[in-house]
Amino acid sequence: MPDTMPDLTKLCKTKADWQEAAEQLQRRNHRLQELNHQLAIQLAQAKLNGGTR
Repeated sequence: MPDTMPDLTKLCKTKADWQEAAEQLQRRNHRLQELNHQLAIQLAQAKLNGGTR
């Protein structure tokens, strides 16, 4: 997954292109939220165990 977002104005030409891009962004955002949640849990567990990894 690239660190930067592509310029969607150059990639999306039709309404269907924009809809697909929006769906992909929603999936990506959901994955990032899940990762953030998992990291928060790991950090809390590490703190409870007396330190960070």
